[in-house]
Amino acid sequence: MEIQFKEEKRNQPHWSGWYSQEIDHIDTYFKRNGDWLFLRGIAECAPNYERKEIDDLKTQLINNQCQFIRYYCHTPLENPNPLDLINWVKANNFRYEPFARFKYLSKSMGWEFGGNCLEYSSAFTFRIYNRGLAIKVKRAFIESQDPTFKERQKQHFERF
Repeated sequence: MEIQFKEEKRNQPHWSGWYSQEIDHIDTYFKRNGDWLFLRGIAECAPNYERKEIDDLKTQLINNQCQFIRYYCHTPLENPNPLDLINWVKANNFRYEPFARFKYLSKSMGWEFGGNCLEYSSAFTFRIYNRGLAIKVKRAFIESQDPTFKERQKQHFERF
């Protein structure tokens, strides 16, 4: 499967406290089914390791036929997909931190599944571009939540 990628410079620079200067951003996109989908943006002056991260994300997309990318997933699993992570959480009777979420972002950005495991401190964020996979992940995420998740989530967000 050949995937097209493109980079576009954003039109408006903005102030960045991280770089202590006004910066331009470069957004990377990939083409699937005739649509350009957002992969990641970086500062034009970003260090080489951030550019390498973009290359790693491109490789992930190529390897899984544009279904998802794993921004990070700190578990003992090797190259997990979102369902692998959920199965690992269930198998170990772990719980999600209350800020864990599954959220539709937009047509060009897909769905985001992210959070942390309470007992393991295993932060994770996936971007899902395949609707069928997104439905499976959402269902599995809901089914894998411990009985106290919704109440803990409610208490967490009431604090703000």
